[in-house]
Amino acid sequence: MHWFSTFEQAPAIVDRFVRELQRMHIRWLVILNDGTDAEQNDYLVRRLVRAGIMPVVRFYVHGVVPYDGDLGAAVRHYHNLGVHYFQLYNEPNLFAEAAGRTPSPEWYVTHWAQAAQEVLDNGGLPGFGALSPAGEYGDLRYLRAALRSLKRRRQEHLLNRGWLSIHNYAMYQPVDSTEGFLRFRAYNRVVVEELGHSIPILGTEGGHYGDEGEQFEHVSAEYHYLAGREDYFFCHTYWLLGNQIGGSWDASFEYQVLFRADGYVNPLVPGLFYRGPSEAAGSAGEARR
Repeated sequence: MHWFSTFEQAPAIVDRFVRELQRMHIRWLVILNDGTDAEQNDYLVRRLVRAGIMPVVRFYVHGVVPYDGDLGAAVRHYHNLGVHYFQLYNEPNLFAEAAGRTPSPEWYVTHWAQAAQEVLDNGGLPGFGALSPAGEYGDLRYLRAALRSLKRRRQEHLLNRGWLSIHNYAMYQPVDSTEGFLRFRAYNRVVVEELGHSIPILGTEGGHYGDEGEQFEHVSAEYHYLAGREDYFFCHTYWLLGNQIGGSWDASFEYQVLFRADGYVNPLVPGLFYRGPSEAAGSAGEARR
């Protein structure tokens, strides 16, 4: 699950929604961190670790630029609290996320490699990619070019303890389409072709948005698939748990959330997530066919 779209929430909100995550049987949670601020999510991370939920910290900056502040110190701080996975940069193949630059795999790898080494040096596992499936620079082409750049620089070893982030939104495709939810299969093919082996892939954003009935059927099939998922595919993340209810002033994400500020709760919550993997209907095999 992806936490709120905000960098920080009041303790009462954290307490309420960590309880919800436990009730929803969530075991992985992506959270946003404002750059390298090393303390803003302390309360949340401690609550998640106590609840048995694995935090994935996205160190967010706008564009592919050097991280301000002390990235290594931030990694050490969160690692000491129980965080292992750190996502670096976000959707660099989108013009909107490139801070005025043309998306460039070479530019990305230059900055990612430096940041990844800091993450590794301080006990963390660096995330690669987090590409948009609808980027102006196609995600598969970008991924291949970035991996080739790493190899030319003799820096592919950085992925020996790294992982690949994927935003496998449904894109209004069938559940069994590699243009949508199963995009991780296409990513894995590129990785194996370029590196000779798979690396862990973590879904850090995903989901389907349409009428409630269609959404329920699609997202349910995605989560049922996980019972028989490929070994390299570690987790799937629905975007988004909440937005304005977590303090955001921006209403643009409100239609995508499970918990809205006006009290609405998406039927996925009681109908899928509360029921848990052992009670929910459906099977992983349905999505594989």
